Amino acid sequence: MYSEETGVNYHDYMVCRIDGQLMFNDIYIYVTGEHLSETLQRFLIKSVPSKNPMKRLFGNDKKVDVDNFLLARAMVDKGEFQNAYNEMDKISGELAKEKFILLFKSGIAAEISNELYEKNLAEFTDLFPEDPTLYLKLIDYNILKENYRKANENIDKLIFETEDNFLRIMKAKICLLDGDYETAENHYNYMMEYYPDFFESYIGAMITLNYLNRFNEALNIADNLIEMGYDKDILAEFFEEKDEFGENVLDPLVKSKPYKKWKRKS
Repeated sequence: MYSEETGVNYHDYMVCRIDGQLMFNDIYIYVTGEHLSETLQRFLIKSVPSKNPMKRLFGNDKKVDVDNFLLARAMVDKGEFQNAYNEMDKISGELAKEKFILLFKSGIAAEISNELYEKNLAEFTDLFPEDPTLYLKLIDYNILKENYRKANENIDKLIFETEDNFLRIMKAKICLLDGDYETAENHYNYMMEYYPDFFESYIGAMITLNYLNRFNEALNIADNLIEMGYDKDILAEFFEEKDEFGENVLDPLVKSKPYKKWKRKS
């Protein structure tokens, strides 16, 4: 699973056979760092009446902590990230060191500040240094630290774990951030060849060529998108759009003579 906003996630499905039929009996979700059954168990704890002896199966000491988690989850839904983080900080004992809790807390921290996010990922790294979930998180962490070599190493470990060549899109982004435009171009070319319907690859390739002042080649990619059915006017609007900071990485291309000529051409 992938989106530009949330990055990469994976699900490992556990398969069983019931009455001759294959079924999924659990799912391990990389980004949460635990099986779905464990996640659902937390909500079961909440639903058990306080005097019910069944809750002792899960540990009485965790009940209040689970309440803190559920309250924090509700605050996240409202966009109250600092309050949610404060609630998560109240969780103590062994539960505070569980992967699910640490990962959820780091996600909240990312919404507050890079420094807090780094602090939480460092804690997770100390407790789970070889966990595959960590590879996902360390990509972000090392990008924040501008340690692009380490970020690439994390991606390579994830590729080994998953055998997923789609992760080349992440390597392309990191090379772009690191100013290694030729390697970024190779990764984007690979993505355009093997994932021809993936729009982000084309834009990434155009941004790379834009940095290399190879404007005509960038516009060839734009023409390919038009041939694939994209509207030229909408593409032009997209190329010229500024971000929330009033910047546009494609400015050199947009201001170039080849682009102005391309835009006038019917």
